[in-house]
Amino acid sequence: MDGGVGVAEPENASVHERWANLRFAVVGQLLAAPPEKGMLRRELMALAARTWRHPVTGAPVRFGLSTIERWYGAARRERRDPVGVLRRKVRKDLGVQSSVNAPLQRAIREQYALHPNWSVYLHYANLLALAQTRAEIAIAPVPAYSTIRRFFEAQGLRKRRRLSSRRTEGAERAEQRLLDREVRSYEAEHVNSLWHWDGHDGSLKVLTPRGTYEIPILIGVLDDRSRLACHLQWYAGDERPQIMAHALAQAFMKRGLPRAGYHDNGGAMTAAEISEGLTRLGVLDARTLSYSAYMNGKIETLWTSVEGQLLAMLENVPDLTIESLNEATQAWAEYQYNRSIHSETGQTPLARFLDLIGRGGLPNRPRVIEINRPYPSWIIAHLNDVAESDFELLEKSKSRFHIVHSPRSHDYFNHTKFPLDRLHSLGFNICLGTDSLASNESLSLFAEMRAFQKEFPGVSSEEVLQMVTVNPAMALHQENVLGRIRPGFRADLIAVQCSEGDNPFDQIVGFDGSVDWIMVNGKM
Repeated sequence: MDGGVGVAEPENASVHERWANLRFAVVGQLLAAPPEKGMLRRELMALAARTWRHPVTGAPVRFGLSTIERWYGAARRERRDPVGVLRRKVRKDLGVQSSVNAPLQRAIREQYALHPNWSVYLHYANLLALAQTRAEIAIAPVPAYSTIRRFFEAQGLRKRRRLSSRRTEGAERAEQRLLDREVRSYEAEHVNSLWHWDGHDGSLKVLTPRGTYEIPILIGVLDDRSRLACHLQWYAGDERPQIMAHALAQAFMKRGLPRAGYHDNGGAMTAAEISEGLTRLGVLDARTLSYSAYMNGKIETLWTSVEGQLLAMLENVPDLTIESLNEATQAWAEYQYNRSIHSETGQTPLARFLDLIGRGGLPNRPRVIEINRPYPSWIIAHLNDVAESDFELLEKSKSRFHIVHSPRSHDYFNHTKFPLDRLHSLGFNICLGTDSLASNESLSLFAEMRAFQKEFPGVSSEEVLQMVTVNPAMALHQENVLGRIRPGFRADLIAVQCSEGDNPFDQIVGFDGSVDWIMVNGKM
């Protein structure tokens, strides 16, 4: 047969059973019809020339004459179970290392019981010293290091990580728990369902306004599912609960509220004001077990990237201030870390975060699916200095969110020109806003409309007016009650004086006076 001769096997047959049945099939005909005297070798040669089907892979395979002769002899001598005798034999010395004698094994176990956190090489070096100084225990000669290492592996004598240098009762319980229980990795099913946050003392010092140097602390917030760095910020000072509250507030404003937060048992993390604030916001406050930082391992891994990439680039910067350190950190987080392929997910954290948001991956912000509503419930403020890689990401995104552009704030910070045409061409809903008095002289939408039209004279006044009325109503999902003067809409109106004969839209956009007539919910 071209494909080789094989044996029909049940699906649940083990590998050893498959091999035993094939071996018996090879020599079975010799057992059933023993060859005449002097003809055995010819029959064995004929069997060796045949092609058989591998019992596991199904590939064609041949066996040597001496191999078939050994199988035949074993099956012929066995009276009760000729198939069983052809199964793979378990070595009699399986698990036994004769080169590691009994006294040496006892010495290894006693030494491991006292020092489970030692490396195998350190154990080996101490065994060598023990063999030289205490001949009476008869462990010499100590075999090679590779033999000792294999013995450790075979006996399950693995190095135990010491969780704390303090030998307290809690630390010992944590180490025993780590030994007794299997530790597995985990990943949240949705973005924003679980955040990790922690603090990290940096390896660089910063120059304070007092002229002294201080080691700053980095507060990091990381989304579990996407690995997105929601917020990273350095702080100086000892007001750790206040620092923690500020960092969390920044993260919440940038990325929304998570369903749960995961952190260690540090004083700042467990402060009453932090716990109470999370409870009021509806965020589950979850903590790791004592001396078990590995449970929050994702953000611990982030610190390695911070030290190895960010701080390594700044180590030669003279008189580094916390302001310049934070500027560099924000640039690194948003343009390097969040946009680099993550080794575990195969995606950039930002792409994974936005992709899951677009597919409804935000469990505590369920999307309301309605007909003729192409926009999800996301309003993105500013969107300044959009890079070409950002546009590539936006083009791939299936979601088209709402964008609030603040013209005067944009000009105040001297950003590059707002990419209105490209965002319009991608189908994004553009609104106008005022930002805050920190970057504005007033909170006037009329001033924002005038500033916008000055920068984009090709946009008609009617379209500009829609960007402060119709478009924001759509962003708030209130397009059926706000933004227009129509029957059934809310009577929230203002009136400005216009001259007869001129374009009313031009006059509204160009208005620069005080509003004397206001109606709210039908009341003046």
